[in-house]
Amino acid sequence: MSLRLRPLLALVAFGAAVATATPARADEASDVLAKHKAFVGWQMDDGAIRSLQLDGTIRRRNADGTDTAVEQVQELDISLYYRSVGRQASSGAGGATGFDPQRFWFTAGGFAVPDVSDDRGAIFARRLVFDEGVGILHPVVRSHEQLDGTAVVVLRGAAPAWKPIDVYADAASGAFKQFVYDPDSAHPTAVVIDAYADALPGKKVVSAWHMVGSPLRTAMTTIVANPHLTSADIQPPPSQATWTFAGGKPMPLDVTGAGMYLNATINGVTGRFLVDTGSDSTIVTDRFADRAGLKREGATEFIGITGVTKASSYAHATISFADGSVLRDATVYTGLAAEVRVDGLLGFDFLAGTIADFDLDHARVTLYDPAAVEPNQGPDSATMIVDLRTTKPRFPVSLDGDISSTAFLDTGATASEMAISDSLFKRVPIDTTRTNVYAHTGASGGEVDERCGIIAQIGVGAMTYTNPSVCFAHWVPTGETVLGYGFFRHFNATFDYQDAKIVLERRKGG
Repeated sequence: MSLRLRPLLALVAFGAAVATATPARADEASDVLAKHKAFVGWQMDDGAIRSLQLDGTIRRRNADGTDTAVEQVQELDISLYYRSVGRQASSGAGGATGFDPQRFWFTAGGFAVPDVSDDRGAIFARRLVFDEGVGILHPVVRSHEQLDGTAVVVLRGAAPAWKPIDVYADAASGAFKQFVYDPDSAHPTAVVIDAYADALPGKKVVSAWHMVGSPLRTAMTTIVANPHLTSADIQPPPSQATWTFAGGKPMPLDVTGAGMYLNATINGVTGRFLVDTGSDSTIVTDRFADRAGLKREGATEFIGITGVTKASSYAHATISFADGSVLRDATVYTGLAAEVRVDGLLGFDFLAGTIADFDLDHARVTLYDPAAVEPNQGPDSATMIVDLRTTKPRFPVSLDGDISSTAFLDTGATASEMAISDSLFKRVPIDTTRTNVYAHTGASGGEVDERCGIIAQIGVGAMTYTNPSVCFAHWVPTGETVLGYGFFRHFNATFDYQDAKIVLERRKGG
């Protein structure tokens, strides 16, 4: 697959979301907003609070009523820039999420990648409500209700390109009690405002909140108004891991009927690794960890399709490849259950900081610097914008021509082409006369059996793939599809996670 030099990119500005006016609000809505402004003492862009730094703790509410601290969190907020960084109380590991005028982003596996998930809407809504920007939406009164015994006025507004937001305001005080993003959907996001605190004399901000249905509670204990922040302060944190690239030299890829394998060297010891887009980390077997002298620095666990396995982490590993590329300060996990000829998995963290071009026709892979090149789309290829929020690439597909599903690509699911949930298995016409039962071996060990058959087609982007085998699997979420290695091996592919893209191109030889 060809690549070209990367130009500077400009994405749709986040600020445009609130720039277009909606119909004028009714007088009652205006009165509610005025009462709310009197309660908090400020509103977006009046100059009173131009930036914020909030530090606090996320706690889990236990069944016995006690709370356990699970994460320390810091939020930075200035104009159209936002960043939240969390550190787990138990291990010190963490991640970040945020946005700027060009993009939403999050960090995983030590790298920042674009966020194109549905989570963006809820993040946008929370910042708009907490930053006193509801008035920009020119909301109207939707209803009058009781919320936990308090009379509230429900205001509804919507920014262009976003779903509606319902804001519940205390009818007496004007304080916001909760908001709901995308309230008419099957899965709305509801956030309860638990407390306000003074950021400046007479200027209140939201200091505690939780999501409806979640055991987690966030409380900010330190609030600093108008700290000196620049847009540079609110960029994604520097990557934990760093790449040195060898200039685009192809290296051998072992392409088999069960998976694709790449040799990698960790701490001077070479092993054979399965490239697994369904894994969020580099994971090695205990026998390889012992050979490489990897110290078990932190206890954790990982979830495979066949269960949960205890694991350990080793930070600051150096992973080198046959082309001369090196990934430094990577976190490697131990505890993988795998056959003797497999030493580990290369997952999200391997793909997140590169452009990785897999040429299965010629059994080779080439790693590129994503700052320098980007993939081309050929006439017999499809580019998918992929949701990476779970670290597994997800994108829309159509089954049998008109049944919509969300698929995630899992090259580590080696046994079949496709797996679908029970709800889809009942809806999609499937030829079960050619039935097989596949046994999937998961990263955590063990096997699961599945009922299988053939469907007429699956649509991926602009391409249609006919007569794939499909299996029902208990572990596939409702309404979703897993595209395994049996599907993937019919394509050459370029992974460009830095732009949240995968380009699939039909193989000449497969």
